[in-house]
Amino acid sequence: MTASRQETAPAADPAMPAASPSDPWLAARTTGAPGDLSARMRSAWAQVQGADARMSRSRRLLEAAATCIERALGAGSDRRAALDLLAADGLLTVACDAAAEEGDASAFALEASTRLAALLADRGA
Repeated sequence: MTASRQETAPAADPAMPAASPSDPWLAARTTGAPGDLSARMRSAWAQVQGADARMSRSRRLLEAAATCIERALGAGSDRRAALDLLAADGLLTVACDAAAEEGDASAFALEASTRLAALLADRGA
């Protein structure tokens, strides 16, 4: 007799705000992503919407990704960190798309690598 494994939806994470209505630009680029991943990306995106309105979409997406990385680093070896890392990866991917559309891919790549290196250095990772 084998034990059946029941899949349950992960509990809502109180540290992440509820996902706001999706930005059509972001929604178009995350179509087909697993629901939990898409929700985590939208939640991180919602967190940075209060950022400086002069920030480009690519920079706000970078900040959303940094939020996910900070959460993953804070979780240590907890398996929940995996979803944050996947969300950061997805957000960085679409941030690169946004930077290319903005005609700023090279500057963005330098800024993103500097921002993420500083984040990791600050956490001793």
